[in-house]
Formats: sequence, structure tokens, C-alpha cells
Amino acid sequence: MLPRLAYVLTKEHRWDDLRRLIPLAKESRLRYALHTQLAVGLMQVNRIIEAFEVLDDLNQEQTMIFLADSSEVFEQIEPGLSLRVLQDATKVAGWMRREWLRIHKLLTMSE
Repeated sequence: MLPRLAYVLTKEHRWDDLRRLIPLAKESRLRYALHTQLAVGLMQVNRIIEAFEVLDDLNQEQTMIFLADSSEVFEQIEPGLSLRVLQDATKVAGWMRREWLRIHKLLTMSE
């Protein structure tokens, strides 16, 4: 029920209502889905900074997954942006965990 409600709230651009819905989710996977629904919705209406503020509540791995899954939205903003976002994000994430640095090197090999 919550994902369907989140979808409707996103379509109606009712961001504050969607934010209030997130704490009602008991399961972490559902909370993640609601966070991403909100962040993607905000990105689609060019509220990029707010979208990234939503990601503050996610752990590093969830944030990286979100960024990878959001490539279509980034490409709509600017062609090639999704690769640059992932390159920068994996570089920063690599400061904390080496596996992200290895992924960063793979993403930048074609340059």
C-alpha cells in the first residue's frame, strides 16, 4: 500500500506528504524504496539539491545503487551526466572503501 501511495504522491508533486510517509515504513527495503521514489521525483522536476538531501538518510551502498539506478534521470538532465556522477561518487566512496575505488578506476578507464 505504501509504494502505491508514494507513487500517487510523487505524481501529484506532494513532496512533504511523501516525506511524512517514509517513517511509517517498518522494513528497511521499503524505506529505501520510498526514499528513492522521493529523490527521483524531486530530480525529475529539477530539484536536484533537495533530491540529494533525501539521500542523506541512506547508507553508502544504498546511495551508490540509487545513483546507478537513476542514470536515465541524469541523462535527461544532460547527456553523459550519469557516467560523470558515478565516476565522482565512486571516487569519493573509495576514500572509505577500496572496492569503490576499484570500481572508480573501471569507470574512468575509457577516458
